[in-house]
Amino acid sequence: TDTKSFVDAWSDTIGPKSVWIVNASIISKTLITCLTYSIIIGDIFSMLSNTFGMPLWMCHRPYILGAISIFVLLPLCSMKSLNRLKYTSVLGIFGTLYTAFVMALRFFDKSYEFGGKFFNASLETKFSGGSALNPLSLILVSMLSTSFIAHYNAPKYLSELKNNSIERFNLVVGASFFISALLFVVMMVFPFLTFGKHCNGSVLLIFSL
Repeated sequence: TDTKSFVDAWSDTIGPKSVWIVNASIISKTLITCLTYSIIIGDIFSMLSNTFGMPLWMCHRPYILGAISIFVLLPLCSMKSLNRLKYTSVLGIFGTLYTAFVMALRFFDKSYEFGGKFFNASLETKFSGGSALNPLSLILVSMLSTSFIAHYNAPKYLSELKNNSIERFNLVVGASFFISALLFVVMMVFPFLTFGKHCNGSVLLIFSL
């Protein structure tokens, strides 16, 4: 359809009268995603504030979420173009790669095993031996369902891709998803092998700083 958004694509193919369905779906999904990341931001930054001895009020989740939302997220959402963030995006990629590397390193150097540098008896590796086919597995399924949230911008990525074509777009998307999946596996498997049943949803919170 040569359009740059799902709304325009829907309007051209289905009709403009029902375009509200797409808008409602995107808005509801975005709200849920914002809630999810707010939980992550609150968990991680409250822990970091405690670790670095910040004032008590700065360790309180509502204050942290409010400050980050007003002074960081709101200005970002107000930007007409995210082109200025391309350098910090590259920094974020390297940060993710470094995190995956450290997770693997801590498993192989046995830092969290008995006698290791970060050994903690309460976090000693234990496996329950239960079946993966139990209701708790649904927690993992819900996490995996948010692992590849990029489809909102798919039309825009296609239109802005250099020498764009469906074949080239499929190649770029396939390579990106493969690399992402590999990182997800590394960042899921090694912490589990390190901590066993002590792993939690925000796995970074269990590592020593």
